[in-house]
Amino acid sequence: MVAFYILQVVRYFIMTKMLMTGPQKLHELMTYKVIRAKKEFFDRNPSGRILNRFSSDIGHIDTTLIECAISCVDLLSKAIIILITLSFISPYLIPFCIIIIIFFIKIGVSYKKPLGRIK
Repeated sequence: MVAFYILQVVRYFIMTKMLMTGPQKLHELMTYKVIRAKKEFFDRNPSGRILNRFSSDIGHIDTTLIECAISCVDLLSKAIIILITLSFISPYLIPFCIIIIIFFIKIGVSYKKPLGRIK
């Protein structure tokens, strides 16, 4: 029970760190890319459109990143808690858990490639 509370505290620290630094780094990267854009980009796009798009993208990043980070950290912490509990209940299940983890990692990697092409 104590481990559960410790993992919850660690989870909240990780989420706070991610949610404080993630949007800031993305904002800096977007600003850097816009500043380094070619002159033709600014000739073709009015400054109001660039500013409007920039602010809407930042707002979208803030809302989407928070939801995604919360769900990712929540699922990861729950999976760790389940694996720790299973290892205490029945150590014979540890090899099966490792196989399942490897299987899910391979599935995640195989789905990451097509999603990159969709973007």
